[in-house]
Amino acid sequence: MKSKKIDKAMEARIQKLIDVYCTFMFGVDRDAGWHAPSQLESLVTACNKKRASFQRKQLTVRFAAGDERQANDRADEKMIDEMRFVRKKHYDFELAKMLFLKLEDKQLVALISGPYLNYVYKRAHSDAEVADYIEVKKAAYRFSRKMGLIKIEEQLNFIDQLERLKIA
Repeated sequence: MKSKKIDKAMEARIQKLIDVYCTFMFGVDRDAGWHAPSQLESLVTACNKKRASFQRKQLTVRFAAGDERQANDRADEKMIDEMRFVRKKHYDFELAKMLFLKLEDKQLVALISGPYLNYVYKRAHSDAEVADYIEVKKAAYRFSRKMGLIKIEEQLNFIDQLERLKIA
């Protein structure tokens, strides 16, 4: 198979689509525990359940509203997080999603595993680390990633040609 090189502009465009997709899919509103009660509420609920060891002792908490905010409650942060819940998707999200649906599973995994690891561990990962994480050889990871990029490039070129026909 002839080796195909993707130009820098197209690679940047594809990387933007990957970032848009991953940002939405791995965002805070996708995390487990979203809209969960505070730690204090969870503790009270757990301790007030009717178990043999807790039947006589009930945990009750009485705080002034100011005490709770000072100690553990961050109302502003909670409000900002809740606003993220109702945020709109990026305008390119549906395009990215459509393009990724055309990929084979191994290609999609190769494209989004690096950004996922960056999101989770807050640092960049080498190709060897990503390949190890998805349990494939480094060469197989690179090949799947390259083939995924080529397929997306072909689709984007097709969309661009279609747009040029509409203008003409």
